[in-house]
Amino acid sequence: MFDLPSSLPSSAKYRVGLGDTGFSIRYKLSVEIDIHIASLEVLVASAPLQPRNEPCIVQPTSHAITSVAGRNQGSVTYAAKLQNSFIRKGENITVALACRNDAQVDIQRVEVKVVELVNWGSCDGYNKSRRYKETLIEMKDVDLPGLHKSKKSRSEMVDTTYRTVEAQRDTYAAICNDLACGQNTVDLVCPYNARDSYEGSLVDIRH
Repeated sequence: MFDLPSSLPSSAKYRVGLGDTGFSIRYKLSVEIDIHIASLEVLVASAPLQPRNEPCIVQPTSHAITSVAGRNQGSVTYAAKLQNSFIRKGENITVALACRNDAQVDIQRVEVKVVELVNWGSCDGYNKSRRYKETLIEMKDVDLPGLHKSKKSRSEMVDTTYRTVEAQRDTYAAICNDLACGQNTVDLVCPYNARDSYEGSLVDIRH
């Protein structure tokens, strides 16, 4: 009798994208006596995740907004926070959002997505050379205070692109405070068809 490592992913066969492209995770139990070898394929289920709390934050990030003609329209700063990044299938995902719009235009739409990234390679080399991305959940038209343009002059809007370190720090601090208050949140459910997160030498699955 022996114990399998708890880090092993579940047995699975994945078709990624169109056609027969994909990969499989299989386990075999082999017995060798002298020159005789017998093997049997066995199904393995990954160890269940133990409940624990691991918050995760997307730090405030500012992006310059330009028109089609390349004209400076100001900037938008946003951030997000996961109440817990250690999620099991079927569990709730709570995402806190915060935004400051210092541009001359309104932000038309905010989307929240759960995306699965799969990288895999082969025993012949080209490790993790194949990549596939799939959107598992997509929530459109999220209502987020701070999206509408500020009532400032154009010169003030443009100045925000070149704001001082102190002013930028104040904006980031205000956004982090919004996240801590958790007033603007979106709830999603981790789908049961999500693949197990895993990082190995040939297969890498992230969310």
